Amino acid sequence: MRSDPRTILEAVRQDCRALGLATKKARGDPDLVMEALRVGGGMTLAGATEAVRSDRGVVLEAVRMDGRAISRAFLHQYREDRELVMEAVQQDWRALAHASDELRSDKEVVLEAVKQNWRALQFAPERVCQDREVMTVAVRQDPDALRFAADNLRNDPALAREAEQAGLSLIGGQPAPTPRCPCGHALM
Repeated sequence: MRSDPRTILEAVRQDCRALGLATKKARGDPDLVMEALRVGGGMTLAGATEAVRSDRGVVLEAVRMDGRAISRAFLHQYREDRELVMEAVQQDWRALAHASDELRSDKEVVLEAVKQNWRALQFAPERVCQDREVMTVAVRQDPDALRFAADNLRNDPALAREAEQAGLSLIGGQPAPTPRCPCGHALM
């Protein structure tokens, strides 16, 4: 049963974690894993063997289905792969959390995530939060995003106007500061 492809796929259809209960041979079959991904979604990748989770083509297919599947890739080098990370954040802004530090600092990657949800800023370093374009996109979605802005932008009249137009009432001319950890990431 744990090696029968039809049984495995039916189990995956009900619970994507079921692939992890299949035999190692079945979990190592790239074709079966690809079919399981189509049935159970990108997070099904977690049940595949290390060899399959190391296959860039399989990982790419998984992140196209669910951006957060990049967290299930075996090789951490995929978190540094710009094409994979862009594909992942285009599918789900939360995939930014699993990108390398370098790509979390990449304006284009962060902007792609922020376009979906301003809360992606929590995964971006302060340096990216100094970028007017990134912050404008975020503040237009929700004026609360202004709390992630670097100090130089918090005092910027144009960005404050954007926040006010989006509904933020500034008290004393500034929003509350965002607490940050020592490495500069926002603490939510």
